Amino acid sequence: MRTILGTPARAFDLRVVRLAHALLVTLPLALVACSAASPLLIEPHAPAVGELRLQTGGAALVPVAGDDGAIAAARNAGSGPSAPQKVAAGVAEAAAIHPGVAPVVRAQIGAAPGLEASLRYGGRDLGLSGRWVFYDHRTEEAGATTLSLGLDGRALLAGRPADGMLPADALVSGLHGGGGTLPFVLAWQSDAGLVSAYVGALVGFDAAGGSVSGSLSGDASVRRTFGAATLGIGVGFRRVRAIVELGLERDWVHGAIADQTVDLRLFSLAPAFALSVRL
Repeated sequence: MRTILGTPARAFDLRVVRLAHALLVTLPLALVACSAASPLLIEPHAPAVGELRLQTGGAALVPVAGDDGAIAAARNAGSGPSAPQKVAAGVAEAAAIHPGVAPVVRAQIGAAPGLEASLRYGGRDLGLSGRWVFYDHRTEEAGATTLSLGLDGRALLAGRPADGMLPADALVSGLHGGGGTLPFVLAWQSDAGLVSAYVGALVGFDAAGGSVSGSLSGDASVRRTFGAATLGIGVGFRRVRAIVELGLERDWVHGAIADQTVDLRLFSLAPAFALSVRL
């Protein structure tokens, strides 16, 4: 019998059909707003070779300290001498971080033993990633401890911040760009695999460009460097697992907005959740 990645072709084709159907059902629900969240939402083990998983859920990015009030200050900037700088800072935060909630729709496949490949839609961006589980210690009762390293690249899809986020006279358009993250994860799985937990650390970089018009007029570019620490837990049985996590993120944002230059430093909370189904 013909095989694909070690899986019988008929079984593989059925999994692809199930995956396509699930994506068609869930994708319309995901066409909503869009923070620059970078959730982990991992399971301790990579899928078996040829095995497909689908995740649907959501992630948020909520600035809580530092220059977290830049967008609000931009909306209330008025027309004083400091107004252009305040508006520029708000544009930089909206373009680089876009606080709020984003959908998570991710398809994963086992590409090789201990190696998974995934495609993720996050509303604001589309990402392609890989994760290598380079240490996998299993017990006789199906418990496990794993270490993994990932690499994620993404392209920005949203052409502008959400309506109402910035002042009406600060119009951002044509946003384009991309970035990537490098996560490292220590994960644990209980006996029989009912409960899992993980702690992760990641670093990342994004860059975006576009234009701004209104009270500021000209080109706009932003660069964002960030790091995060994340704690997550999962509960499931057989094919289904629910995963929740909470991360603390540190962002460094540099923006050149028209004739204004701004630098922002923020701390953000990054909660996320997903339902993971093995097809």
